[in-house]
Amino acid sequence: DKTIRIWDIQSGNCVRLMTGHSKGINDLQFTSDGRCIVSASKDKTIRIWDIQSGNCVRLMTGHSKGINDLQFTSDGRCIVSASKDKTIRIW
Repeated sequence: DKTIRIWDIQSGNCVRLMTGHSKGINDLQFTSDGRCIVSASKDKTIRIWDIQSGNCVRLMTGHSKGINDLQFTSDGRCIVSASKDKTIRIW
């Protein structure tokens, strides 16, 4: 549904709703410090979200088709994305 939801596992309630992608989300990862979520979407964008506020703090564009997967490099300093445009990008 184009959203990211954070759920309280004890109560079962949604405690944070993040909106901004215009198409479905294919992948997401938590940053190693647990403060942000990075999402990859069919809308050709990557977004970095602050979990505490629920705000999008960075929008990354560059792929010409939807993004299938993303992963952090082992040192956590870069994001690698793979797209249906048959490219891989390092951010």
